[in-house]
Amino acid sequence: MAVVELTGADNGRSIRVHPDDEIVVRLPENPTTGFRWEIERADPIVAVVGDDFELGRPGLVGAGGTHEFRFMAAGSYGSGSLSLKLRQAWEGDASVTDRFSVDLVVEA
Repeated sequence: MAVVELTGADNGRSIRVHPDDEIVVRLPENPTTGFRWEIERADPIVAVVGDDFELGRPGLVGAGGTHEFRFMAAGSYGSGSLSLKLRQAWEGDASVTDRFSVDLVVEA
């Protein structure tokens, strides 16, 4: 099992992984603005295994940080996609300011 780490620089890429690899997506976020990353689409080729926020500068009021999503590649081969969106939940999709997506290929 390998860990595949992705950031905003990987947006739009096609990523090849192996069964049971862990896929970690780290994106900048400042929840004090109300904008938070959330999963828009996760095809059955991956399972969500974690969703955390890490403050970038502890003790600094209003500071942003990094939202980390963890996924596990399916135990079978195939392809699918993973997409996230940055929005204010109470405003709905009209408030989306950014998106992150990758195509995933699970191979031997």
